[in-house]
Amino acid sequence: LTVKDSEVPVEKYVSEEERARQEEEKRKQEAGGNTANEEAMSRALDEMMGGTLEEAKDQNLLDEELERPEWMDKPAEEMTDEEMKAVKEFDAKLKAFKEEKEKQRRTLESELKKHRAEITAICHGFDEALAKLFQLRLSCDYAINECHLWIVKLSQALMQRDIDEKKEGTLGRQLDIAQRQREEAKKALLDFTAEVDEAEQEYRHSVEEDKNMEKNFRKDFQEFEEHFDYLFRHFRRALKQQRSQLDVPRQESLNPFRVYDRDDKSERGGEASMEAELHCPEGLDPSVWERFLEVRTLKISSELRCHRQHAALVELNKFMSRLQKESDHYNQECDRLRNEIDAFNETRYNEDYNLDLLLKLKQGQLEVEQAAVVTDYSDSVLGHRSVLKEVNTRIHTLGGEKIKILKEIKDYRKGILRLDWETKKLFLEADDITFKTREFQLLRVTKNLQETLKGGYDKDRHAEKIKTLERQLEFNEQMHAKRLEEKRRNLEKLLRQIEDMADENDKLDEDLHDLDEAVEEREKLHEIQQAKSKNTVTTEAKKRMQRTVNRRKLLDIAKAQTLDIELLREELVRLRARTFPSFAQLQAQFFAPDDQHTLQ
Repeated sequence: LTVKDSEVPVEKYVSEEERARQEEEKRKQEAGGNTANEEAMSRALDEMMGGTLEEAKDQNLLDEELERPEWMDKPAEEMTDEEMKAVKEFDAKLKAFKEEKEKQRRTLESELKKHRAEITAICHGFDEALAKLFQLRLSCDYAINECHLWIVKLSQALMQRDIDEKKEGTLGRQLDIAQRQREEAKKALLDFTAEVDEAEQEYRHSVEEDKNMEKNFRKDFQEFEEHFDYLFRHFRRALKQQRSQLDVPRQESLNPFRVYDRDDKSERGGEASMEAELHCPEGLDPSVWERFLEVRTLKISSELRCHRQHAALVELNKFMSRLQKESDHYNQECDRLRNEIDAFNETRYNEDYNLDLLLKLKQGQLEVEQAAVVTDYSDSVLGHRSVLKEVNTRIHTLGGEKIKILKEIKDYRKGILRLDWETKKLFLEADDITFKTREFQLLRVTKNLQETLKGGYDKDRHAEKIKTLERQLEFNEQMHAKRLEEKRRNLEKLLRQIEDMADENDKLDEDLHDLDEAVEEREKLHEIQQAKSKNTVTTEAKKRMQRTVNRRKLLDIAKAQTLDIELLREELVRLRARTFPSFAQLQAQFFAPDDQHTLQ
């Protein structure tokens, strides 16, 4: 928080000691200002006047020049003694002036070099100081940014810790709620399971009693064989009717007690209807019939009770399955929350020990590919330099061994290829020797060859032969030059003829053009005459005939001129062939030595 003095409306209280200290500082500042002014004036005096107020006399020698009077340009014969003396004095003064000027120039050059060296040294020192200051600023900025990054990382860690604590509390509360609901569902399921087990036991007991009643009916009425079938048939028929009346659709009502109310009503109505339909068979004791009706009534009641218990047991099992599903759901929810809490605790544990570190690495030590903005180091591994050196040494060793093996393989293959090359070379040499042997065997022995074989190589005879060939070559060259000159003259003559023919063709073209115009005019006149005359031949037919005749004449002229041009071209080619030698015909007659022997 920064508060400016202008924002405080109350005047600041200053003690005596503080006031004395402020006055002392003010006096020091005034004295320092006067000293600074004096220093500025002395520095300006040194720079402008060389540290003195007197006029510098020797500073402008380089700009001054001694002017030679015009009378000194006169010839020496025309000058007087005084003028000669004045000239000598001026020359001496001019010489001294030039020496002094040269001396001052050298002094100024040495001072200039000295000042330039000092300026260069000052600039170099300034650059070094500026570079050091720049490096210091970079290091300070690096340290400041590093501290800022530490602050950001710590702030993120604190924020993440708060988020983790809130998440941990939320997951804990959710787990407590899920466990409480699971316990309630488990307790309800256990209580209801006990009720279901009790209902199943009652149902089994009722079924056993019902079965025992049917067995007892067979035992009690077995002695009445004549009427047993009738009694047992009505006994089973009554049971079937009761069962059919009990098959009521489930969707009629959602109240489970309405089934039992309907069963009671149907039982009472059914008993009344069945008692009305039954008749005591003849010959049966009434006491036996009464006992049959009582047993039958008890059987019907037992059967109805079994059906009611079965329907209730089905509903209980459905409700118990629904409770079981709820219990399984709460168990799964608890397991899910526990797994989530375990994963969260593991992540939090890793975050507590997996800290963000700021490391200063030199260029080359970081082998992770850098991204454009922020590099992801999640998959990076920080290893000690000795470990990396050992790994690199091992890699170099294995690579050297592999390179050595590859070199051995290369040398081995090189040896194989060299042997193949030598084998091919030997085969080719053998073939060459075979061909040469065959050539010598088929060689025709001439007289010159026999003389050479008998007398050996004769240098004199060989020299005479060379001289003869040289004379023949010179003669051939002279003849060739003569023939070439003759062909050149013939060629010039033919070119002139060609030019003349070209001129004649141009004249013929002009004549042809004139003839075409005359023909067109005559055709027009002829058309006019035909239009006036009454001839049977049509005008169009005559026009076509005339055009055909003219075209035929022109084609004949063109063919004749084409034939003349072809003849002239052939003559030109023939003359050129006589002028320049051509070996096209000799090439077809050239044969190799082996081919000549083969032909012979």
